[in-house]
Amino acid sequence: MRSLRAAAATAGLLLTVLIPATAHAGARAEANAAEPENVALTATASASYTPGWVTADNINDGVLPTGPIGPNEDVWNTWPQVGEQWVQLDWPTAVTVGRSRVWFTQDIDGDGFGVAPPSAWKLQYRTAAGVWADVEQPSAYGTQATDWNTVTFAPVTTTSLRALLTASGAEEGKGAPGVQEWEVFDNGAAPQYQVEVQAKTQCFGGTAFASVNARNADDEPLTIALSTPFGARTATGVAPGRSAYQSFNARTATVAAGSATVTVTGPAGTSEIKAPYPAVTC
Repeated sequence: MRSLRAAAATAGLLLTVLIPATAHAGARAEANAAEPENVALTATASASYTPGWVTADNINDGVLPTGPIGPNEDVWNTWPQVGEQWVQLDWPTAVTVGRSRVWFTQDIDGDGFGVAPPSAWKLQYRTAAGVWADVEQPSAYGTQATDWNTVTFAPVTTTSLRALLTASGAEEGKGAPGVQEWEVFDNGAAPQYQVEVQAKTQCFGGTAFASVNARNADDEPLTIALSTPFGARTATGVAPGRSAYQSFNARTATVAAGSATVTVTGPAGTSEIKAPYPAVTC
């Protein structure tokens, strides 16, 4: 199993421990994969149109549907609006997701008035450039109102995901799209890489420096970003056996104990670790 190793320089002691990518140096833990989480629960919902008796945040309130119709306090729809509509989830920080599922609403009277699953729909994510793009490699987009419509796709890292819905009806009030619940799942545990990290403080000419060295002990090139309160540096394509290093000038004689952040990105995604360094007075 891949792991992330951190070596923390302390006063007269270099401590090396095996830790998962999200833990802090000095603690030992098994790097077990976490179950995917429904990150929709932490998102803010919005929509192209919402009538006054429902709210957009009903779609991610965690209330699980049991049939084609749900109470107004647990559903969202665009009635009587038809045409192209959308619902959107926004996160305060980026999430990496690759699976989603939607439970639609079916509530149509004998004259065709009411709410129905869309005739077609698709998922889009906001790219790093701030534009919308279709998810790639999606599985089939189902349109049931009696069960989940699950879609898997190539994982994306984003702060926003939206579902574009094409109403099943063309006449106002007939076949407006409705959603009972929308779930979006992350990819479980962050990917882990073999990276040896050392952070330390030292003095040069009466000035304190915080130095960070991250050696790629994995078997594939990695992008390694080093960050401290005194500056940051990113090294791309760090080959196996090579290191990313930077000595950051604190521009002061005294540095309090703190930690450097090392962010490692490879084919499986991104992991992050905190590497502590000791206080120093020069």
